[in-house]
Amino acid sequence: MISTAKQAADIIAEAAKNNADESHNAVLKVLAQLESSEPPLTALAEIAEVVRPSVDYVVFEYRASYADRALPFGEQEARRFGNAMGLLDHLEALYRRILDAANAAGPAAEAQRAQALQRCMACVVSRMIEHYRARQTVEASLWMRLQRHLRAATAEKLEGARVADPLDPRETVAPRGAYSQALLLSIAQAGAMTQRNLEATIALSAMFADLVDSTVLDDAAGAAKPEAPKPADGVGIKRTGRIRVVDAGGITHLVNTTKVDTAIAAVIQKLGAGQTPEQVGLARVGKADLASLLPRLRRIWCGAGEIREAQRVIIEKPATVAVGFAGIATFTHPEALQPPQEFEVWDYHKGAHNQGKSDVVIEKDRELPPEQWRVIDHSAAGMRARRHDAGARLRRNQLLSVAFLDAQKDPAFTLGEFRWLQQHADAQGGISAGVRFLSTRARVALIRIHGLRRGEYQSVGPAFLYPDTEREHLVLPYGWYAAKRDADLWLAGQIVPINLTDLKSRGADYEIVAYEQRES
Repeated sequence: MISTAKQAADIIAEAAKNNADESHNAVLKVLAQLESSEPPLTALAEIAEVVRPSVDYVVFEYRASYADRALPFGEQEARRFGNAMGLLDHLEALYRRILDAANAAGPAAEAQRAQALQRCMACVVSRMIEHYRARQTVEASLWMRLQRHLRAATAEKLEGARVADPLDPRETVAPRGAYSQALLLSIAQAGAMTQRNLEATIALSAMFADLVDSTVLDDAAGAAKPEAPKPADGVGIKRTGRIRVVDAGGITHLVNTTKVDTAIAAVIQKLGAGQTPEQVGLARVGKADLASLLPRLRRIWCGAGEIREAQRVIIEKPATVAVGFAGIATFTHPEALQPPQEFEVWDYHKGAHNQGKSDVVIEKDRELPPEQWRVIDHSAAGMRARRHDAGARLRRNQLLSVAFLDAQKDPAFTLGEFRWLQQHADAQGGISAGVRFLSTRARVALIRIHGLRRGEYQSVGPAFLYPDTEREHLVLPYGWYAAKRDADLWLAGQIVPINLTDLKSRGADYEIVAYEQRES
């Protein structure tokens, strides 16, 4: 039986240092003994604050097994992911118990109620983040749980109450800040947040969360659900400035990020003047490439418009999937890989009988045949599908094209990337995958770059173009991008001289870059 924080600390201290499994078991032992005891409210809150750092440690240690994996989960990875999510769920249950005890204690326990509410919401946000690290998705049930906590905080008029920050005792946080962080992460996810800057984005979303002004409008269908917060919930919002409509967890929010825009602009200006990340209060993300990340997040978070979850249609139908640059180009537009005469160069080692021109060699990765998959469901943003037969080895963030067998013939095609992979051990076997669509209007081109490799005059290979909201982007094989690099595109029967200007994102085998046309 546990009745004091010291007893809980002694049990946790018995676990071997640097052993996440033993720490996990020690935390479960503390929580199990708490279930059969009735410590007073103050002692219960102290025990929770002793347990919380151990939960954070275990989740951090387990994370290396399941975050950003290139292969499907094995038995050990699945166990550790389940243990991490389970611990966060148990910790939230402990804080809910504290909240119930504080409610029973009356007005004298308002500080404990505010802290318990904030910690409950922080646990849910942590589960969202871990789920995204492992699956690149967030369960709708977590959003609904977070909304219930916010509704409780609003009803008690505690949504803005300041409590000690668990990560930095010198700072304070509010229950609404946890909800605002989840909204910022949802906007960033819709803005194609990449694994490369995920950790920095998570840290920055926590730092700027208090500057977000948001209100609940209604559910995505336009009619309030019984379990959803009522419109506005008594919270006002300035409807001028940087406004986004965010649909997350089936609820539509009006989000004002004007203060975030001002704060990020000030930080960018200070960093440009030579100040360090520590001097501008960004010590937690000092190792990130803030020069490129902050302007991008400012554009994603503070731009006008709507961020809506794509409605998913549950429908089973066949689809053909191709992977690899050569496989995608051959499957979607094989004639595009015919080398044009305009790319031929003079070879002095050749005789006059063939005019001294050397053959253009198209650089290709291993050309893999298209595979037959079965679509489980899909939306405008992506799809889930399953392959029952053996096929190519797949990786997370690998490029692919998909053609639905009932689709009309079109020169443009759908380009995407694998976001998660799961091996099946049942009788059917095979592998399931989550796919995020990069574009449904992609096109094939050839690209020529001079001096890409030592000893080679030119490198020619397939590339893909697709329109974005701002400009057309170019998808190149991994390693072909360099800032201000000159290149030539062979597109629609003519050479287009271009200059590579900016790296937008990078996957396992591709790079998405911005470019501009240059004078030939």
